[in-house]
Amino acid sequence: PERFRPKPGVVAKIVEIVGAATKKRPATIAGIVAALAKAFPDRDPEKMKRTVTSQLHGAMKAEKGIDVSRDGAGGYWISK
Repeated sequence: PERFRPKPGVVAKIVEIVGAATKKRPATIAGIVAALAKAFPDRDPEKMKRTVTSQLHGAMKAEKGIDVSRDGAGGYWISK
């Protein structure tokens, strides 16, 4: 449905943020949402949080072929 589709730019920014993260310095959902809120102040943070969560938990792999690793403590990075 249209209402669940992220607006252009949000997913690309998520990929950029997680791509810059490393195993030693992983990105967190809260950190990603905070960066998105700065980059897209007109967008609803709660909706962006849902987008971040869905992207990190499988959508990046399914839609873009990007493997996201996680550490069990809330940290995420792109597997190199």
